[in-house]
Amino acid sequence: MAVDTAAKRYSMENFANPIITPLIIPDGVIAANDRTHFLSLYSGIVLSGGDITAPILSSPTGVATGTTTANGTVSTDEGNGTLYWVVTQSATTPSTAQIQAGQNHLGAAADDNGSQAVSATGVQNVAGTGLTASTTYYFHYQHQDAATNDSTAMSSASFTTSPLSSGLAGTMGLLGVGA
Repeated sequence: MAVDTAAKRYSMENFANPIITPLIIPDGVIAANDRTHFLSLYSGIVLSGGDITAPILSSPTGVATGTTTANGTVSTDEGNGTLYWVVTQSATTPSTAQIQAGQNHLGAAADDNGSQAVSATGVQNVAGTGLTASTTYYFHYQHQDAATNDSTAMSSASFTTSPLSSGLAGTMGLLGVGA
């Protein structure tokens, strides 16, 4: 059977694939009735990809505020989603998944961690607690926007928590604690 008309092509191609088959005339043009058919099939489908841009973090910081506490900041260019952070004793940046899970780069629990909603662009402030005196730490940050696009993880420079006061250590020594 010669397939020399659009109707025959339509019949033959729909036999092989009854769902969607473009009927291209040999010169590469889709016939008017086929265009109408395709438009009716695809009406209501939105082809835009939505938000596919990951947030960008910059200027990560970490600073000790006491013997067991620290504050950190990081800037983001998107005002939505969730900021995740961990405090670790290693300069090695954990993966995105590890930061989101509150882990260090080895997959163990971080010294402190948290997450918070991001509602505006710019500087985001976090507070670390439960740290150890006289210990060097790093903040590691990651931002996931509302469309679940993940930023690259960023790390602060090191900071060291304050030592225990010599007054307390002296008092403990006089009482015989630790002797």
